[in-house]
Amino acid sequence: MKNRIVALMLVVGVLAPATAEAVEQPAVSLPRMSERRKYQLGAKFIERLAWCETHGNWTDRGNWAGGLGIARSTWIAFGGRQFASTPDRASKEHQIVVANRIALWGFTRRDGRFVFPVGLSGWGALPCAVPVRIVPRRIPSSLAFSAHETGDPYAGTGTG
Repeated sequence: MKNRIVALMLVVGVLAPATAEAVEQPAVSLPRMSERRKYQLGAKFIERLAWCETHGNWTDRGNWAGGLGIARSTWIAFGGRQFASTPDRASKEHQIVVANRIALWGFTRRDGRFVFPVGLSGWGALPCAVPVRIVPRRIPSSLAFSAHETGDPYAGTGTG
């Protein structure tokens, strides 16, 4: 019984702020999961987020690289190696594709496992970049999705 109470306290502590001074995150309403592939992050929002993350330096290096400050492990998980080995070596357009995969679209890996999108909560600079604008998708399907949806995105890239 005592272990159940401790576990319940841990879950409650994760779900609810411990104090009234907890940092408030901006409310961001993303489309339902089934609708997300029809949309992408708006260009103005992406530019604000890049400014807040790296002052718009799309070749920024570090643990969180590229203009949008994408962690290398996240870059790999969402198929960034389709474009370059690290975010700072990818073009701005390719970094934006991976950011959309992270936030809205998800990604199907070579082994067939789907990596679900995680929304925008991973970007620490989000409060600086709001309001979030999501617009109808204009990125070509050949860049937006992955293996089972549009063919093998790794073919001919020499990375991965």
